[in-house]
Amino acid sequence: MGALVGCSNNHMSHVEVGQTKISLSMLLKVAMALEKDFDYFFLDTPYVNCNCIINTEIAEKLNRCNATTLITASKILDVLLEQQELTSEDSQ
Repeated sequence: MGALVGCSNNHMSHVEVGQTKISLSMLLKVAMALEKDFDYFFLDTPYVNCNCIINTEIAEKLNRCNATTLITASKILDVLLEQQELTSEDSQ
């Protein structure tokens, strides 16, 4: 990976284990090398773009579902949204 993005393997290793912060330009090179959207690297952070999750993870899974499974998934989402509303009302 280091060779693909123009840095030493040692530097990449430090980035991977969190000993060194990655620059924005280096992150862009890594994204290009891995053929990933830039947003991919923010999926587990508060900076995630919700549309990115929907388009890259959820849509792919829903496309593999049959009609019965899609109806079930929709009902599960309804319950989750109701719970989210209740939780946000409790915190206000």
